[in-house]
Amino acid sequence: SPLDYNHFLQGWSQLVGADRLMVRVYEQEARHDIVRDFLETTGLTVIRAQKHQRANVSFEGPYMEFVRKANHYIPRDVRHRFVGDLEELQGRHPAERSRLVSPEMAEMIERKFASSNHAVATEFFDRQTLFHEGTSV
Repeated sequence: SPLDYNHFLQGWSQLVGADRLMVRVYEQEARHDIVRDFLETTGLTVIRAQKHQRANVSFEGPYMEFVRKANHYIPRDVRHRFVGDLEELQGRHPAERSRLVSPEMAEMIERKFASSNHAVATEFFDRQTLFHEGTSV
């Protein structure tokens, strides 16, 4: 399962060696720039100098549903511009934050992967929980 982070990381550990993994937690509230972090961590200074667009835009509520339905009809060559325009629109007119799953389903998912998340938290972050209090699925 893609939500079993420990299983996922163990596969990478076997492939490249645990000493070569640099695991990070990117919680949306922290507003990390994942691309910049990757470039700085890997030392790709030539690419770092170039301005980049945020690669993974998070849409809320009706914006997400619109993208999901419209994605099939938008040609690849204009999709990047479309997403940028929609991200700008969402910034000016934010939608209410919605959940992808019900609170009950989120709790079930968290319980199912609790031991896996605990293993990742202790092995890679030297803490007891993988996600900060209040962070949920």
